[in-house]
Amino acid sequence: MRQSPPLEDYSGPTYLHAWSPTLQGSVPCKVSLISCYVLNMDNLKYFYSNPIKKHNVSSDSPVSLCKDQAIEILYETVGDEPGCFFGVINKAGITLQFYLNDYEDNIWSEIPFPEKGGSYGTILSFDEVEEIVRNLNGDFNLSEFPSFEFEAW
Repeated sequence: MRQSPPLEDYSGPTYLHAWSPTLQGSVPCKVSLISCYVLNMDNLKYFYSNPIKKHNVSSDSPVSLCKDQAIEILYETVGDEPGCFFGVINKAGITLQFYLNDYEDNIWSEIPFPEKGGSYGTILSFDEVEEIVRNLNGDFNLSEFPSFEFEAW
C-alpha cells in the first residue's frame, strides 16, 4: 500500500479542514478557504472507488475537492489496491480516469470517447498519475496527453 506524503500542520484559522464522509475524517487542505474557492473555479469534479475501504463516489454524482484532497484520495484509491479507480471530469464534460490494474504500479489511464466506441489511453506509473492530477486545470483535453492511443471497446 502506498502512503501519502505527510501533510504539514495547517491547523491555523486560515486553513480549511474539510470533512470527508468517504474517508471518515478531516482532510486538511494546504490553502485558505478563500483560495480553495478560487482554486475550484476550474470546475473539476472527482469520482473514485476503493471497494475494500468502501470509499466510493459515483461518476454520476462527482464532487468538488481542493487539489490536496484530490491527491489524498488518489493515494487512497489507485495508490492502494488493485481494482480501485479515480476520475476527473472537467467543465466541458471530458473524463480522465485511472484504474489500478495490479500491484506492479500499472495504472491504466484513459479518456473515454463513447461516440467513437473506445478510449484514448496508456499505462502510467503512480508518480506520473500524481503529477497529472496535481497539474490538471478545468480545460484539459486529449491533446495534453500525446502518449494516449486509441483502443476500441
